[in-house]
Amino acid sequence: MSLNVLRVKAPAKVTGTVIILHGLGDSADGWKFLSDMLHQYDQFKGVNFIFPNAPIKPLTVAGGQRVAQWFDIFEMGNPNARQDEEGYWNSVANISKLIDEEFKNGVNPSKIIVGGFSQGASISLGIAASCHQKLAGILCLSGFFNMKQGIQSRLKDVNKQTPIFHGHGDLDPVINISMARAAHKLFTDNLGFTNYDLHEYSGMAHSTCNEEISEIADFIAKNLGL
Repeated sequence: MSLNVLRVKAPAKVTGTVIILHGLGDSADGWKFLSDMLHQYDQFKGVNFIFPNAPIKPLTVAGGQRVAQWFDIFEMGNPNARQDEEGYWNSVANISKLIDEEFKNGVNPSKIIVGGFSQGASISLGIAASCHQKLAGILCLSGFFNMKQGIQSRLKDVNKQTPIFHGHGDLDPVINISMARAAHKLFTDNLGFTNYDLHEYSGMAHSTCNEEISEIADFIAKNLGL
């Protein structure tokens, strides 16, 4: 399945691409503010932004209501619940295709950052683990990782030194901070990732804040060499 995406082209000569995946029930428009904000500054005018829309499908935890989702959820907030591994890895494959398309359009993967929020953040970690191309960085915002069955067969070494920024609020009522810490521990202690930094924000819920946005901008600038 090819994804419907919102593309915001760089106003100047392209120096890199940032792909941001929205969270459950949201859409590409929900994160367009990031490109609107950063494109005001000369430093970021060479950056393409791509905001994919997740497929709209029945969500089990919502009684089959059709919701924009990167993968199904069978039980909310339980890391030990049954996981939609098939849906998850299909979404990872679709984002990998977007990376390939950018490469064909002249942007080297080493100048591509993949990120996301919540469910989208979980997908970005799957990209970090399985992508066959070296990326510039990974943004995991209020994210988690539960797809442990499929990870070992897909794990590649290519991005084990790639910078990963994981921002999470300590008052997140949807994805508890413990799930962020568990993802960090899994990737660093068990999967061999050496450049995974977890940033905890005091008082932040399941959202973002000015401090995190500022650090995201710094991360993009540093890792795209802007």
